[in-house]
Amino acid sequence: MGRNGQAQRRHDIDVIRVVLFALLMVYHTALIFGTRSWLLQASTPNRAFDLLLLALHPWRLGLLFLVSGISTAALAKRLAPADIRKKRSLQLIPPLLLGIFVLVPPQIYLALKAASATDLPYLDFWGIYLQFGTIMVQDGQAVSLVSLQHLWFIGYLWLYTVVLTLGLAFLRGWLSPLTAGLRRLVEGRGLLVWPILYLAVLRLTLFPIFGETMEVGSDWYAHIVYFSLFAFGYVIAEDEKFWATAVRYRKHAALVAIVSLVILACLLVAYPPGARSFGVAVIHRVGRSIFQWSAMVAILGYGRALITRPHPVITYLNRSVLTCYVLHQTVLIAFAYWWMRNFGLDTGSFFLIVVATIAFCLALYEVQRQITRLVKARFTPVFPTQLPLA
Repeated sequence: MGRNGQAQRRHDIDVIRVVLFALLMVYHTALIFGTRSWLLQASTPNRAFDLLLLALHPWRLGLLFLVSGISTAALAKRLAPADIRKKRSLQLIPPLLLGIFVLVPPQIYLALKAASATDLPYLDFWGIYLQFGTIMVQDGQAVSLVSLQHLWFIGYLWLYTVVLTLGLAFLRGWLSPLTAGLRRLVEGRGLLVWPILYLAVLRLTLFPIFGETMEVGSDWYAHIVYFSLFAFGYVIAEDEKFWATAVRYRKHAALVAIVSLVILACLLVAYPPGARSFGVAVIHRVGRSIFQWSAMVAILGYGRALITRPHPVITYLNRSVLTCYVLHQTVLIAFAYWWMRNFGLDTGSFFLIVVATIAFCLALYEVQRQITRLVKARFTPVFPTQLPLA
């Protein structure tokens, strides 16, 4: 039993999960309008969107993996580690494969078309893609086609689940003292100190070497950070001391997050990426780590304090998360490409693209849900809804 008699379901985590995936669509749309290179690019990049990306990026994915660890802990209360692996594999692998071979190719194709880099008909392009081939674009460069794109999160989540459950199965005797020590470490003010130091050390030492590649075989900095947060979520899921501490320090964490974000924004304006001295880069990486963790603690603390009851809209949206996540980037790129060709991409179209992407994804989820209901789920649906994605 949880706080106030809550059993099983964490309504605050459900709300956080839904908001995180909605912000993902906002984030990817903002990439079109900012100065960073992405699949599609507005003709006149606006640095205001770089500030929006800065406000969202450092903590959003880390919190998503932490929430995923909490969800895995809920599964572990009723399932053996091997059964967790089986359930997550059935949930994640089919949409991952469908996404790689069906949903990602249109994204890459439209990106190349937008850049006037290919004249291939789509079916010819797709055939080359399915053969893991490369194409010669019009500037003479060879482009390798197969890519995870946004689906890297699903692949990483599956991988981390496998690693964690193998650890639970074979290293439980070693893990118990480690988890107890970790819980003690983040008691009281340690919650706002030790995780920040850990993240800052990783950002200062490993990030300059590995960067963030979103490729499973080379993404060592991201693996260490995200798996650590995933495992941490598993450890603190039922730790009432942790949640009481997060609630107690939520205002402190929010203040630290706001101050650190302002400092990061000033650094971004004064010293754009690529124009930073070593000292400025160090300040930025430490500030980013402070913002990253304090924002997560503030969100978890306020969520725990304020969200105690279910809501039917959140319940519905929570079930739609996997479908919407797998579909959203293809829907976003397709709609933005069409809008760009017909009306152009200006700042005002940002909100339209966000709303259209969310609406199309939810409509497609509803179609999938009704089809699944009609066939009475005689086979595992491509986008199962019985488990949350994170």
